[in-house]
Amino acid sequence: MIFASEHFSLIGRHDVNQDAVLSPLVRGKYTVFGIADGVGGSDRGEVASRSALQAVEQTFIGDPSAAVVETLFQAAKRRIDAIHSAEEELGSLSTTLTVCIYDDETSNVSLGHVGDCRAYHLSGAGILTRTKDQTEAQRLVEEGILRPNQVAKYRRKNVLESAISPKRDYDLFRSDFILKPGDRLILCSDGFYSTVLKREIVGISLSCANIKQFLCELSNLARERVPSDDCTALGVQLV
Repeated sequence: MIFASEHFSLIGRHDVNQDAVLSPLVRGKYTVFGIADGVGGSDRGEVASRSALQAVEQTFIGDPSAAVVETLFQAAKRRIDAIHSAEEELGSLSTTLTVCIYDDETSNVSLGHVGDCRAYHLSGAGILTRTKDQTEAQRLVEEGILRPNQVAKYRRKNVLESAISPKRDYDLFRSDFILKPGDRLILCSDGFYSTVLKREIVGISLSCANIKQFLCELSNLARERVPSDDCTALGVQLV
């Protein structure tokens, strides 16, 4: 099978875009792609997101048999730890990270996820969220303390409970699912899904014949709404 892909990244109301994307990379039967969103208000977030995905890419290129979610996340963590040790005086750095590994022989996607980026799986008129937000707000929803419709106004809605960081271990969320021909995946930062609703994503997908047109329409809609945070989406389609 062949992946068609497209992505966009709109900078928010600050000077540095802290989102980063790894476009589909093929080695043998495996295809790897991902997204990261650096944490914090300085350029350290940009360094963290970019470095984590570089570690994933280099580990996979160096040894395609390392196409295992846990292995790729461990590589990202080691890279962040090394940068922090060498540049500790510049402050801490951390990032979210969501990575997909597609196996062409089985059509299986192995997804690993830390933080609050999301992976949306579109199939026909359906959409499934394949990730879980690792945020304080999501935990409070699960505990019945917050209702889902209260999250948008919760003042600590962006507080992460897991990230790739030198200061703590991460909680790796795992998911496996089958990707069929014609299915689409959207990996996106919180700046995107806070700006564009799931039902809008489905409607636009159904009206677009290919992934390039789909991402172009999503980008146009997001841009019209002037997101305050960096707004990034990577779309892939099995063709």
